[in-house]
Amino acid sequence: MELIKPEYTEGDRLVAASILLLWPGLDRDELLKWIRNRDVETKTAVSSLLFSNHDNYCELPSYARTTRLTLVIEGCLGELRDFNRHRAWGRFFPLPLVFGEPVTRDMVDQLLARGFSLPRYLTEIPEMASHKAAMEQDLLAYYAKLQEFVAKVEAQYHDTIDYSFVLNLLPLAHRVDLWMHGDPKQALYLTKQRVRPGGHINYRMLAYEASQLLATSDPYLSALQLPLKDKPDPKRRDEFFDRS
Repeated sequence: MELIKPEYTEGDRLVAASILLLWPGLDRDELLKWIRNRDVETKTAVSSLLFSNHDNYCELPSYARTTRLTLVIEGCLGELRDFNRHRAWGRFFPLPLVFGEPVTRDMVDQLLARGFSLPRYLTEIPEMASHKAAMEQDLLAYYAKLQEFVAKVEAQYHDTIDYSFVLNLLPLAHRVDLWMHGDPKQALYLTKQRVRPGGHINYRMLAYEASQLLATSDPYLSALQLPLKDKPDPKRRDEFFDRS
């Protein structure tokens, strides 16, 4: 979980998202620094490209709804699918979903390199060790088969096809970031709503961590910090079964 530093403008964040659609494996912090340090002439040229053919009838993509309050939630597809329900936030997934731009084998390799994550119930409860090991083995075997399948496709078709079909083969455990651009009103709702028992433990932990990051980013936002008593605990039986 990261809160993007306020010195990066809304324009910096828009350019970063656009570039990550083409090269999802780039380091986020290094990319933002590189974008910020371009000269005015380069920035103006990039702006012309970004806004080309867009107007009030052909609007910019939804990920252009950038603000200075950007949470980067590092999770898996299953968790981020839940966060994606918050329509009030501007959202961006660094997945190669570029309109008209084919997904290449190189993009696929960058995506698969992210790997997968496991539920905290498995990673933090010692008694679940055997289940954790079994799930890891299942996922490792799945990724090996997926890599083998992509290699067979490449051997037959090389670079003559779009590899976007791989996006539909990623398991919900696959690691991917979600950028959420919002404001204090939306931040309060998200953190209070999604930390409660009943949701997936990883999802709830991310919401709690978000409240801590937001609260320490600005003294005027310090009241967003959730108390320690509200911190989700994957080891608590009552939280596991609570559907309140």
